Amino acid sequence: MWDWERPMLLREFARVADSGGVFPKQFSGDGKRLLVEQFSKGNSSFREWEIGSGRETWRFDRAQMPGPSYARYAADGVQRLVFSLNDGIWRAYRPTNLSAPIELNAGTLQAIFFPEGRVLAMPTVSGILRVFDGDSFKELAPLSGFMHGVHSLAF
Repeated sequence: MWDWERPMLLREFARVADSGGVFPKQFSGDGKRLLVEQFSKGNSSFREWEIGSGRETWRFDRAQMPGPSYARYAADGVQRLVFSLNDGIWRAYRPTNLSAPIELNAGTLQAIFFPEGRVLAMPTVSGILRVFDGDSFKELAPLSGFMHGVHSLAF
């Protein structure tokens, strides 16, 4: 991990022996933790590393989720969420309670929280940008009118 302003190396994270690769996904809201996806022999997991110490603070095995999945920090920048596609329906899970999924039913493998506020946006290939309350996950508004789908989103 590099500090580009100074420029200097801040931390090197040890690679696990059987790891096929580690891919950074998102910094926590306070900038003290990093969420990564790590691949190893026949398995992958989401992990959280504390930047200051380099220690692993959280791990979630993707095998616990049916279908494709990914992890993100919630709008508060602290709580972790896991998103999974199963039977054509996207669901959000709080890793502390996998038995209570929240059905989102959007159409892509991407969920972006607005930087300020508690709003979750999910683009879809069907031409609708779905917008949800980031705490309750109730849909606020579907934004439509995109001719060839919404394939990416950034704030």
